[in-house]
Amino acid sequence: MLTELSVADIVDPHGIHLADELPKLKILAEYASANLRTCHRTEAVAKIDDNDRALDLTKDKVRAEIQAATFARSLYAGNFANDYTLPSCWLGPEHLEVRKKR
Repeated sequence: MLTELSVADIVDPHGIHLADELPKLKILAEYASANLRTCHRTEAVAKIDDNDRALDLTKDKVRAEIQAATFARSLYAGNFANDYTLPSCWLGPEHLEVRKKR
């Protein structure tokens, strides 16, 4: 049950090769805008070439760019996206050990 103090993180993987990617991204941006108080983090993540890129939907400028966009790829490849790495706090000790061995 969610309470007034509940806060969520949303990290949504997207496929830029799908025809409905941009409409889904626009809807997620609208959701993020309407839920800024209850969503600590709302990010859309996509693979561009060999890099995972994230759009931070808690930022007004990013949401405005999404609403004005005609192609999702340009959003993830552009200056409004950042390289995405999974936070180490989300990984268990077994994952950290694997990373150290690489």
